[in-house]
Amino acid sequence: MTHCSLCYQEAELVYESLIGYQEGSTYNIHYCSHCDASYASPLQIDDNLYNVIYSKAEQLPGYSRYHRFAEDVLKVRNPFLFLAETEDTYWAIYDYLKNQSTDTDAKILEVGCGLGYLTYALVKEGFNAEGVDISHKAVDEAIKRYGAYYSQADIYQLAQNPLKQYDIIILTEVIEHVPDPVGFINSLTKLLLPKGRILVTTPNKHSVVSHEKYWDTELPPVHLWWLSEKSFVCISDKLSLNVRFADFTKYQVKIKQERVYGDPWRKQTLSSEGDILFEVPHNGLRYVIRRNLIDYGLLSQWQDLKSKFQKSQYRENLSVSDRLCAILSKKDE
Repeated sequence: MTHCSLCYQEAELVYESLIGYQEGSTYNIHYCSHCDASYASPLQIDDNLYNVIYSKAEQLPGYSRYHRFAEDVLKVRNPFLFLAETEDTYWAIYDYLKNQSTDTDAKILEVGCGLGYLTYALVKEGFNAEGVDISHKAVDEAIKRYGAYYSQADIYQLAQNPLKQYDIIILTEVIEHVPDPVGFINSLTKLLLPKGRILVTTPNKHSVVSHEKYWDTELPPVHLWWLSEKSFVCISDKLSLNVRFADFTKYQVKIKQERVYGDPWRKQTLSSEGDILFEVPHNGLRYVIRRNLIDYGLLSQWQDLKSKFQKSQYRENLSVSDRLCAILSKKDE
């Protein structure tokens, strides 16, 4: 037995020498029943691997869509709504900001902004938003594409001497890449105003049909953690934070069809030389049609029409999605 790196309770070794994202790499997978977290060992970021990923991201399964989003937000009239209608990750952020009647003067920070399209969409929606990323290259490209809404920084260093605090901090699909989720979120609290909120999205362990699966997310070291709502309750307890979770019912009603799990990129994606080992087909025409349906407000009508002629398998619990969104705040507020 070893101790869980998130809650420090005993964790079980459930997979030994699981294949990694790149050929030639293997990782052990541990599972902690106390916090319901699965994590890879060693818990280390492979900078060389990420350099390869960034250089090939436009063709890489699981990453190429981000480049499409980066271009699409410049082509549609409402970039924020477009992202929300496209993926549950962004729907959760959209739903929170809209349903909470968030003041457009609220200071918003997107951490791990990457290509910068979500920050840009927030700015276009009228929000006072900025993005930060540890990658100089990502920040330079975002500034070139969208404007001076971005800065390069290490969150741990930024938190040591915060020059600015925020009403809302957004962290989409980042926490699963971080070796120390508790320490990372603790650093974010230093950047949060007293009544602020941290919105964290990540792949949802409880969306998987079989709960016996201990790893059905990107292979390590791309993803180092696979978390559930219970995991975030443990994180919030350790940091004396409140936590609640987004309800995805309104989004799932639109999707309707049960997802099929065990997608292609549960297998190794890169060769030992850094070559892409397989491709995931992309229907460009279908994608453009869907983008235009969203842009002209016709997607719901199209989905209703399609559902009349298509049999759909419904989720038992529509509030559960492929992503979870934890909403964290300080306990004394």
